[in-house]
Amino acid sequence: MVIGANKSTVKICGREHMAVIPRICIGDVLEMKKPHPCGEKHYTVLRVGSDVRIVCRGCGRDITMPREKLEKCIKKIKHPPSDGTDA
Repeated sequence: MVIGANKSTVKICGREHMAVIPRICIGDVLEMKKPHPCGEKHYTVLRVGSDVRIVCRGCGRDITMPREKLEKCIKKIKHPPSDGTDA
């Protein structure tokens, strides 16, 4: 496997395919494939690193999980609109 900036090349059945590594930022809203036990599928990102800390938008439960595991569970990433100001 050859790793680029945000993409990596993976060989599957002798062919090269581009695997996209999702960009996760603080404040993003993640829609997961499966719902939390409370029924909510949306989470807000609190911390990013090798482990990602997210909070359920339904019940407020705080979850820390490895980035690799989280990336497999994500269905969609919604980035908050930037207001253009630097604080």
